Amino acid sequence: MNNKKKYKKIIWLIALIAVSSVFVLPLLTTFLDALKTTSEYYLNPNPFILSGGAHWDNFIKIFSEMPFFRELGYSTLYASLSTIGVVLSSSLVAYGFSVMRWPGRDKLFFIFLAFSTMIPGITLTLPLYQIFKSFGWLNTYLPLIVPAYFGGGMFNIFIFRQFFRQIPISYVEAARLDGANEFYIFYRIMLPLARPALAVVSIFQFFGAWGDYMGPLIYITDNHLYPLSVGIQMFEAVPNTSGVTPWPYIMVASLYMAIGPIIVFALIQKQIIQGLNFQGSIT
Repeated sequence: MNNKKKYKKIIWLIALIAVSSVFVLPLLTTFLDALKTTSEYYLNPNPFILSGGAHWDNFIKIFSEMPFFRELGYSTLYASLSTIGVVLSSSLVAYGFSVMRWPGRDKLFFIFLAFSTMIPGITLTLPLYQIFKSFGWLNTYLPLIVPAYFGGGMFNIFIFRQFFRQIPISYVEAARLDGANEFYIFYRIMLPLARPALAVVSIFQFFGAWGDYMGPLIYITDNHLYPLSVGIQMFEAVPNTSGVTPWPYIMVASLYMAIGPIIVFALIQKQIIQGLNFQGSIT
């Protein structure tokens, strides 16, 4: 019996390694391509063959090849400010749809949820562009950051709402009996208890803004304002002095861009999993 359990564990371990290798392989090939020179890349595109050895200096030369730190700063600014806005606004709206009692609360929530899932976001691109153009916000980060402070998106509201509904209502009622107002209850009681939901929403929004390509491409036309997601693409589109695209440097920049989210996810994956488990079902 013990041998059977041991064999099952070995089989499961082999299966997990095989499945995980599928996801690790693209990152590995990117890393190996980043160690080549541009000429070596075109002469031998096989990433597992480093004919000229590993060129570790590519990870330093990239800073002189493209305005990496400037674009990194804009990516960090965009991702951070939009994440703060989404967390604040979506949690506040979710509090109103879960803790506060008012006529038609649940029906209105389901209407908003249904419309947000049925209407593709791409259909709103042109109207929003016209609105932001009339505000004079084009070629700034305002169209990308300001909307985050007005609702935060139905998916994020749903996560907070389902989490708030898991918290005993007796906590809220006791605070109300003590004379606490709704904002105090939201800020001092509900948000501290909703740390897993805060982690989930923060990570999803930060990753989404960090890798956002279409938003900055639509609203920002000055190449000195591009974040990394667009800057890497533009760096790819412009050949170097030899007339070829410097793919190894692009791989280096892509790795640098991916390192941050990977580290953040590894550090708080426990809170993310806990927050997803608390979502529950739509009730």
